[in-house]
Amino acid sequence: MSEQDSMIYCSNCKAPLCEVWPRDESKKIETRIKALCCHCGDSSFVKTFNGTIFVGATEYSGMDSMETTETEYSGREITKQNLNIHTIKVKDYVK
Repeated sequence: MSEQDSMIYCSNCKAPLCEVWPRDESKKIETRIKALCCHCGDSSFVKTFNGTIFVGATEYSGMDSMETTETEYSGREITKQNLNIHTIKVKDYVK
């Protein structure tokens, strides 16, 4: 996965909001991520990742909180989930 594929950007101001790294792609879990922008108040487009993941901050944006919604299960295992990431500004982003 390239850096472009793993980075989530604001759909409006293009600030890098968070980075996602695959942990175990053999796990049958689909995570749809949307990050809320601390720079302009908008959000990213939804991006889908398969397998387990790590989510981290960027040079410009930190992570304030994460909220999981619309979780689906197969037995006790999560199969699908939506993740909303609330970010905080680390430093000003200039295009």
